[in-house]
Amino acid sequence: IQTYDLEKGMRTYIDCEVEEAGVCIINAQRLLQIVKTMPEGRLKISVDSTHKTVIESGLSHFDIKALPGADFPTLPELSGERGFSIPQYLFRKFVNRILFAIGQNDARPVFNGAYFQIKGDKITVVSCDGNRLAYCEKEMDVVNKNRDGSELNLKFIIPGKTLLELLKMVKDTEEEIEIRMLSRRYIIFKIGSFVFFSKTIDSDYIDYSRILPKSH
Repeated sequence: IQTYDLEKGMRTYIDCEVEEAGVCIINAQRLLQIVKTMPEGRLKISVDSTHKTVIESGLSHFDIKALPGADFPTLPELSGERGFSIPQYLFRKFVNRILFAIGQNDARPVFNGAYFQIKGDKITVVSCDGNRLAYCEKEMDVVNKNRDGSELNLKFIIPGKTLLELLKMVKDTEEEIEIRMLSRRYIIFKIGSFVFFSKTIDSDYIDYSRILPKSH
């Protein structure tokens, strides 16, 4: 199952009994509403040659219209050469500490996201909306996922909207979240069986070190 709005998307896999292989596009909001009303138990989805879709479980039965799977936009290749992983609870703590200072629809794109820098075992996260600045830094055991074995030295800006979606999936647990860079334009998050990906803000971040007072 995968979703994509040309800015961010998700892919996951579930075990099922496939009677006939195929692909189609089902409206996500309608599917969610239907599944919420259905009883617990097995769910069956069938699509005919005209894309009429039947969703049934127990005595519940719904008919909706699907679209051809070939019309779905092409997803980026969900693999990256450079990446790292940290416990989910720490990622959640970082985001919660800097979320308040991310801009909302600012004309300057960098203010609408959070800047991440991972260098060796040190993670720095910064956000700024033009009036407030949040800065969080921590040295910790970062698991290096670079495929070539090189030292970690990553910089990227994650949009605030992406971070809000991630907070819905990331738990206060020791289980890891794996983060991979896919060029400068995309970033990939792997959380259990879910792969969440998003465009980054492809720009240089502000020189926040000049803003922070050296003495006070």
